[in-house]
Amino acid sequence: ATVLPDGRIATSNEFGGSVSVLRDEQVVARLPGFVQPAGLAVSEGRLAVVDVRRNDISLFEALTLRGLGSATAGKGPTHVTATRDGELAVIDTRGNAVLLFSVRPKLMLRERIPLPGAPYGVASDLQRNQLWVTLTAQNRVVELQLGRTRPTVVMSAPTVRQPNSVAVDQRSGRIVVAGATDPGAVQILRGASTSR
Repeated sequence: ATVLPDGRIATSNEFGGSVSVLRDEQVVARLPGFVQPAGLAVSEGRLAVVDVRRNDISLFEALTLRGLGSATAGKGPTHVTATRDGELAVIDTRGNAVLLFSVRPKLMLRERIPLPGAPYGVASDLQRNQLWVTLTAQNRVVELQLGRTRPTVVMSAPTVRQPNSVAVDQRSGRIVVAGATDPGAVQILRGASTSR
């Protein structure tokens, strides 16, 4: 789920083929036509939806929900997050990459960053202009520094087994990784670059 600029909440109905938009716990709009919608993010006033079965990303005006087009998103996209630079970072799990899309003036793939190890979970540190991505095949989490000519992996750390989720505290830079193999397994770490 993600929060739209006007406070409404958009959530994927992953096995229902649609995205629901809620206000005050009531469904006020529905975006149909997906096969298996999963990751959602808002960037530059635009809502992005990753469809894991169609292997694409669709873009909508966040306020009007007007469709703005779609684009192929690798071999197996799973999650998406907004970056500080107004782009979208799509995790292409089967393609072992992070895909950076611009959203203005239109949705367009700007860069593909190879990231072997079945990347899956992603979190954006907007304060430090970083991406944190879990590598489920390696039980690791990596930090990518954005805002340079080319995004660069600056840190890699071992994690709990099957690290499916990652979150970042925007104030402290502390990273939380959750594993799927051991119930309740959570790891807290401080990235090497968070003190910058």
